[in-house]
Amino acid sequence: MMRSASAIVVSLLVMSAAARAEPPKLAVFDLEMIDTSLQGEMNGPQTDEQARLLRTGGQVRKELADSGKFRVIDIAPVNAAAHGSNLQACGGCDVKLADELGADLAMTGVVQKVSNLILNINLYLPCIPGNC
Repeated sequence: MMRSASAIVVSLLVMSAAARAEPPKLAVFDLEMIDTSLQGEMNGPQTDEQARLLRTGGQVRKELADSGKFRVIDIAPVNAAAHGSNLQACGGCDVKLADELGADLAMTGVVQKVSNLILNINLYLPCIPGNC
């Protein structure tokens, strides 16, 4: 299932990058979790789920880099700041962090856990001023 989600993301992003001569530089931030499940309410954040979030972000980065359509850049210089923020509700800090890295595009994502059987994965590609 994750393979097909990554393929969809790559397809959508390829359409936006088709007009560029060189692959755009893409900052892919680690995914964040919104746990609205009963289990999450009772047990709080789970170590295994956090590890899966990191692996999923890594897989998205790999798929995008392997497509040859993007130059996925290292987010390590701003990773601590990104983890210290809620990238979905920080008023554009994701765009500012990506701009600090020299990225043309930024990608953030949220995994919403509704239950052990229902997960929603949402990936966002906000516009970085001057690169839209």
